[in-house]
Amino acid sequence: MSQEEAKTIIDKLKEHTVENTSSVEKARAALVAAGLIKDDGTPETQYV
Repeated sequence: MSQEEAKTIIDKLKEHTVENTSSVEKARAALVAAGLIKDDGTPETQYV
C-alpha cells in the first residue's frame, strides 16, 4: 500500500468517525449496525 492510498483510507475513516459521532442517535445506529449493541443500547451477548 502506498502512502497516498493509506492517506485516502485514513481520511475516509476520519470522515466516517465525524459522521457517526455527530449525534447520540447516529452513534447508536453505527454500534447497532456493527453488531456491538442491541437496539435498546445494551451490549450484545458476546460483549457482556
